[in-house]
Amino acid sequence: VRLSASVGGEPMAIERQAATSAPSRVAVRLSASGEDSPMTMDWNLPTVLTLGRVALIPVLALLWLSSAAAPGTGLRLSLAGVFAGAAFTDWLDGYLARRLECTSDFGAFLDPVADKLMVCAALVFLACDFGPSVGIPAALILCREIGVSALREWMAARDCREAVAVSIAGKFKTAAQLVALVLLLASPVPKTPVLLALWHPIGSLEGVGLNLLHVATILTLYSGWGYVRAAVKATASGRTTSTSSVPSE
Repeated sequence: VRLSASVGGEPMAIERQAATSAPSRVAVRLSASGEDSPMTMDWNLPTVLTLGRVALIPVLALLWLSSAAAPGTGLRLSLAGVFAGAAFTDWLDGYLARRLECTSDFGAFLDPVADKLMVCAALVFLACDFGPSVGIPAALILCREIGVSALREWMAARDCREAVAVSIAGKFKTAAQLVALVLLLASPVPKTPVLLALWHPIGSLEGVGLNLLHVATILTLYSGWGYVRAAVKATASGRTTSTSSVPSE
């Protein structure tokens, strides 16, 4: 099925691939110049795992509320276990996509969105539990994520998205965040809010988790600044791609 329209005086072609040729794929082609530019949505195992990560967010919310209503019942460990399982699928879906050779633009779009939704939900829960020691890093991380997402959209509109592409260093930042959140979700809720400090005693899961979260926050802000520098350099030079210096996520 093919439709044609005009936006701002430019022709736009929209094409939907017939379901008979690929039952598990819907192809949507959008182009401002009338040429086909496909974006496919592939419903394969990696994509299902990614969507499952999003579907677990309400489960995490329910476990968090239950643990707050009945502290000391082991629900915190269940909460941490579900989050750890969801975090594991972050690695698993990428591994399967490469191993099964079923990577797609849709999967590349959905995977970081699912990660950010899961991490943001956990940060909100923990900010309520621990107070400023998590609330301030959470605010910084959320502001950075929103800013970088907006920057990527702006760069994509200028055909410079590769300048802010994710590098392998971003995986280390994500790993630090996920491990810190698992440790904090497994920790008992303190009776009083924990104040922000440069270093917390590491004799408990809480202390290790808080210190690791602060490290992850520093990495998050540093990589965000790297994105800004790369974007300014790419737009100033008029290049459409940047391969010399790609910052971490």
